[in-house]
Amino acid sequence: MVLFGTFAFPHVLEIQVTEAHEEIEKVIPYANVSYRADKADLGRAFQLSGEIRETDADAVRVKIDEIRALVNGVAQTVDLEDGTATFSAILTDPEQTIQNEDWIPNATYPATGDFRVPYSVTLLEVAAP
Repeated sequence: MVLFGTFAFPHVLEIQVTEAHEEIEKVIPYANVSYRADKADLGRAFQLSGEIRETDADAVRVKIDEIRALVNGVAQTVDLEDGTATFSAILTDPEQTIQNEDWIPNATYPATGDFRVPYSVTLLEVAAP
């Protein structure tokens, strides 16, 4: 479970961590190598992928709306609950994939009758408020 403030992301399956940098590259006339410098360390980005698993289509819609409402530019404390320290981040780019068969009860997962909707979000680490 991953906590973003008080919100717990449902059924997180994968977390990818990247360190973003921006580089400056300038061509130097008559030189074999261009000038390169690290302009800025843009911080870490955390890509979360998971599934919304509900037995009711309305509950899926509510969960999607809850995730979308978190995109407000306000930093929240993130706890990955893996023993690492908490950090502050903002949420960007929520996406979900809803396929037609996801909305037909018992079509994909006949034993449980669940609706499973894959989603992904990006958390951008920011300085503590």
